[in-house]
Amino acid sequence: MDVVYPRNYNRINIPRLLDGTRSKVIFEVVHQEEETIFWHLNDLYLGSTSAVHRMEFSTKAGKYQMTLIDGKGRELNWKFEVME
Repeated sequence: MDVVYPRNYNRINIPRLLDGTRSKVIFEVVHQEEETIFWHLNDLYLGSTSAVHRMEFSTKAGKYQMTLIDGKGRELNWKFEVME
């Protein structure tokens, strides 16, 4: 597994929409095998993806840890910060 987007995922700026609300964070990863990936943000289960591994979610500014686990138990972990 490897992160495709955002490429520099250590600090993320989330743009605001015209009405002032934050848009969503979108992560995309690739897997070398046809596996289901289970997404967790700070130990909160976000959902799973198959084939196209793209997850969209809303979050506030702060520090987070993303954990991805495939169907064989392999993990990809990284920390990132969402900027204000």
